[in-house]
Amino acid sequence: MNGAVIAALISGVVTIIVTVITVVSTNNRTRMEISTQLALQDERQKTMAAKVEELSADVKAHNKFGEKIPVIEEKLHHMENRIDQLERRDAV
Repeated sequence: MNGAVIAALISGVVTIIVTVITVVSTNNRTRMEISTQLALQDERQKTMAAKVEELSADVKAHNKFGEKIPVIEEKLHHMENRIDQLERRDAV
């Protein structure tokens, strides 16, 4: 074989090997980055789920408070009426 052909074949093989190594290396790095991002996203999702649970508990507590207000207002109204009655009786 001619020396130029052998040099071209060696150059082509080396180029293919370097290209494959570069592609494999880049692929592995990309997979690691994606795995890291997915792990971070899972942590964020867990944190958000915990915050939603906490807020749900707060909303339930607030709703119970909202249910009690009309009852308290009604009792206060009756107490005010009773005080008015007692004051009128003492004024007489």
